[in-house]
Amino acid sequence: MEQLGYAPYFDCMISAQHCAHGKPEPDVFLLAAEQLGISPENCLVVEDSKNGMLAAQRAGMKWVGFCGAALPTDMSLAPFTFSDYRAVTPKDFERWYNLLSKIKSD
Repeated sequence: MEQLGYAPYFDCMISAQHCAHGKPEPDVFLLAAEQLGISPENCLVVEDSKNGMLAAQRAGMKWVGFCGAALPTDMSLAPFTFSDYRAVTPKDFERWYNLLSKIKSD
């Protein structure tokens, strides 16, 4: 992230190296939420793998699937998917988050 110049755009960066357990365990997502000072239920995860979506679910977070990777992945757990970051806007993520929040509260 630093080499690409993206680091200033992130408040924290967490990887599996910072946790005892990798995905599908929720450790990495819970640690990120903790470091950001955000409740897990207020998070939206963008994931490109079934194990990542399972981890988001186990963390009590909302998630959407990114299916634009070179290799096809199982998106069966994704309530919403997208395949091109250039084609989505912050409003799309906000809309998905709000729809998922409504589904969970119903």
